[in-house]
Amino acid sequence: MIGILAAIAAPSFLTWLGNKKIDDVAAQTESAIREAQSEAIKKSISCTLTFDKANAKISSNPTTCLPTGERDLSQLGVRALSKNTAEVEIGTANLGSADSFEFSQKGTLSVGGGVGMIVLYRNGGATNQRSRCIAVASGIGLIRTGIYTGSNPSNPTDTSNCDTSS
Repeated sequence: MIGILAAIAAPSFLTWLGNKKIDDVAAQTESAIREAQSEAIKKSISCTLTFDKANAKISSNPTTCLPTGERDLSQLGVRALSKNTAEVEIGTANLGSADSFEFSQKGTLSVGGGVGMIVLYRNGGATNQRSRCIAVASGIGLIRTGIYTGSNPSNPTDTSNCDTSS
């Protein structure tokens, strides 16, 4: 009887756990973006926030743009490119070849497509596991989080697939 109950509950628990990891990484990522934007405004400097996929880190230039320090996302299960195990992966859209956001001293964002986007997802995860997205509008620097509804989170091209209505 216990085995049957465990077999029924295990998939739901694993899905919940996967979604929780994605939510945790999204919260850390959003926190870093907001912190860099705030520091750019407060110190009246340009701040560049770089998403280092090779090492699963978020860093800033200058380093004072993240006063609480760079974010090591590998501790939350983000896959560094040098490792084979993946719990959460990152896709980017409209961030340019450097995978970075650059905030002006007014907190606005410089990106080519009008909106820069980070997508956090589980590669090969169950179909009911959600992908999260964080979109930053260039004109006013508005930061929104939502559910990514596109079909290719590893290489998102259409920022309209970030559903921030929920």
